[in-house]
Amino acid sequence: MASPELEQLAQRVIATHHLEPVAAGEVSGYLSHRLKLVGWDQDPRFDAGAIAAFYRHTGGIPRRLNTLAHRVLLAGGVEQRHAIDASFVDAVAADLARDAGEEQPRPGTGFQGRRTALAANLSDGTLTRRVIELEQRLEQNEKRCAAS
Repeated sequence: MASPELEQLAQRVIATHHLEPVAAGEVSGYLSHRLKLVGWDQDPRFDAGAIAAFYRHTGGIPRRLNTLAHRVLLAGGVEQRHAIDASFVDAVAADLARDAGEEQPRPGTGFQGRRTALAANLSDGTLTRRVIELEQRLEQNEKRCAAS
């Protein structure tokens, strides 16, 4: 379905397919599976608090999990982190909420409002711009890989 001839079919499948949320106990397995598909070797490591934070902020919705994990990995790479904890996930989730124009995260996401040094560094937008640039480069590389 990655070929250009099937682009319309791929768009229809994406538009009509709906994944149910994963349970809190399945988040770790879901993230591990997706990361192993792209060669993840347990670096960075996600502690139990980080996994719980992923669920709090996404409700287990795969699309939201993917988006948050993508941004956490990019921000972690920028900071050269080898371990991801709950406060880091919280800070990145807060940044995503700001990017979406939300003053406060949506009700029911369980956001605790904790800030880390990362969140403070995001106030001027420098790191946000860098993450966006890295996301664009990653997307281009993923398209190249899919085409080959």
